[in-house]
Formats: sequence, structure tokens, C-alpha cells
Amino acid sequence: MSLIDKTISFSEVFVLSLEVSSEISSKYFHQFLLTNLKLNNYNITSDTKIFYKYIPQTLSYDIYLIETKLKEFYLYWDLFAQYNTNNNLIITDEYFLVFKDGEFLLSKANKNYTKEDIQYYLAYTYKFTPDTTYYFSNKELSALYTQNNLLFNNQFKPLYTNNTFYYYLIYLCIVIISSLYLYNQYFKISSIDQQKKILKNLKNQYHTKLLNQTKISNKSKIFLELNKYLSLYHIKILNFKFNQQLNITLLSKNKQQLYDFIGSYNKKINIQTLKYIDKKNIYLMELEIEY
Repeated sequence: MSLIDKTISFSEVFVLSLEVSSEISSKYFHQFLLTNLKLNNYNITSDTKIFYKYIPQTLSYDIYLIETKLKEFYLYWDLFAQYNTNNNLIITDEYFLVFKDGEFLLSKANKNYTKEDIQYYLAYTYKFTPDTTYYFSNKELSALYTQNNLLFNNQFKPLYTNNTFYYYLIYLCIVIISSLYLYNQYFKISSIDQQKKILKNLKNQYHTKLLNQTKISNKSKIFLELNKYLSLYHIKILNFKFNQQLNITLLSKNKQQLYDFIGSYNKKINIQTLKYIDKKNIYLMELEIEY
């Protein structure tokens, strides 16, 4: 397979930019990601692979998604490996991309922008000034596909959904059955009551795991519904935590929008705190929502 056949092109990458109030804890990021992919009608498959970056300058995440069956592949920005030193800007007719401190930072579509337009945009939005700017014509891009010393991309990882849990249960059952068989053969379990006790314990473990997974699925539905309401009022989530109820911290530049959300969301809501943050010109409200 040639280099061009192993390379994921710019047009094959789905990019989603998500604004946030601050960097999201890794504990909640997967759920946050799945929720937003559902809201954007992205169909996750077994071939879906993901790479994302948090951009502190814009308080946002850039999510890059691809669909490929290849286990080893290159991204179009990997073609510029020899140019990813320091702070460099790469411009083509189709896209532009940025390497900051030798690492990939971002990639955007080039909609007939001039070099000056792009440099101004990067300076204003990302506080980024390139050390060197390179322009590649289509002919020069084609020449990059003759390279033979590139490393495969290791940034993209499979995006596992909750189905992985069920594959794990199948695997667990196989291991259990095999273990019981071997145990019975080699250690001669003679007591039927003892075998029943072992199977009962294993069954209880299975149902406990299944119950936990169902709870996670229900939380996902709750969060999806909640996020739709918050979007209507342009309210952002700072953080949240599920216990017996949902404890959530919201941010809005308009205090009335927070009250409008509470009035429209048909759940029992207790306001814990409401305060105005002068430095950020924003209202912070902590709520307890019962489901």
C-alpha cells in the first residue's frame, strides 16, 4: 500500500470545536465528548478514531475524528514532519496548519485567505506568531508522498462506546465458564452445593456490573436533556457531579437567563449559591437538581 493510500486527507477528518468555561476533568471528559457527538449527530462506529486538543487561549476543545479500518496510517499533517520544529505555519490551497513548539496545534480550512489574513487570525485568536511560514502548491504537496521515513500517527485512538462493556461481559462469561471447567477437572469439585454457590456469586457480580452500566446510560440521557435546555439559554457548565442528585455549577453573563432556565426545566431545583464574578463579568450559580 502506497503512502498516499495510508494517509488520511484533510477532507476525511471531521473537526468539532467545543467552547468550555475551563479545561474539563479527565474523569468527565469521555461523557462530555459522547454527549456533544450525539448532539452533533455524529455516528460512532467501530472504526471511529479520535484525537483532541484543549486550546487554553480560546477556552475550547478541537476534536478531530476519522473513520478508518487501518491500524497504521498517517494524517495529512504527518507529511510535514520535517517542518514541525519550533513555531511554524504551513499553508496550502485547501487548509493551513500550525506547529507550536514542535507539536501539532491546529488545522483549519483555507477559504482563499491570504498569508496576512491567516497570520493576523492566529495572532489575534491564539496569540501565535510563526517563526517561519511555508506555502505548498499542489505539485509540492504531491512530492511529499514520495517520502519513505515517516512515522505512523500515534495521536488518534479508537473511540470506544458503551458497547465495549458488553464485549467485556461476553469475554468475562467465557473466562468464567472455562475457569469452572478447569477447576472441576483438575481439583475435582464434588459438592454440587459448592458449585451452585460459586455460580450464584458470579451471577451477582454480573448483575452488579450490568446495573452500574444501566445507571451510566441513564445519566447520559439526563445530561443530554439538560444540555439541550442550557443551550437554549446560552448557559455553560463549569462542572457537575452525580450523587443521589445532580450537583452542577453554571455560568452565564445574564442572570435572568439562569432564572429562565430554572423556570422552564421541569425538575425540582435547589439554588445553592449565586454570585457575580467581577473580573470575568459573569454569574456563577450552583444548583442541586433532583431526578
